[in-house]
This record gives sequence, C-alpha cells and structure tokens, in this order.
Amino acid sequence: MPKIKEIERTPNPDAMRFVLGEALTNGVTKSFENASDAEDD
Repeated sequence: MPKIKEIERTPNPDAMRFVLGEALTNGVTKSFENASDAEDD
C-alpha cells in the first residue's frame, strides 16, 4: 500500500489533500457505486 508523502491544506477548511509516494491505480480510473462493489478490488 502506498505511503502518504505529504498532506496539504486546501481552500476548503473541511478538506485536506493527501499526496502519495506512488500511484494507486497506475493510471487506471476506478469507480464504485457503493462499498460492497469495491470489496474485492
């Protein structure tokens, strides 16, 4: 699992941006309708 390289503030005070040290999906976009659809991924 990739490690967090840095954490950045955003203009939204309720959100943060997490920058990872390596790619999660190697350029492949993934989308899930709900948590159970993503369980086996």
